[in-house]
Amino acid sequence: MNEVNLLRAHAKNENSDIEFNDHSVREPYDSERAEYIKKKISERISRSSICVVYISDNTAQSRWVTWEVETSLALGKR
Repeated sequence: MNEVNLLRAHAKNENSDIEFNDHSVREPYDSERAEYIKKKISERISRSSICVVYISDNTAQSRWVTWEVETSLALGKR
């Protein structure tokens, strides 16, 4: 989360060339409300032009990354 928060802060910096809208879901991904999370993530992916996957040591263990990438591709997102 430290690296993600650093990227968010960098994007808010007026002197930075990075520009994006953060559409991340704020509810914990280990929530018992998986269908809610899928719905919210799908809505955010639909509104996005590109999907960025942040790679970390824990990415491979994520329950969501594969689903998010597959959903992005199914919706025609780069």
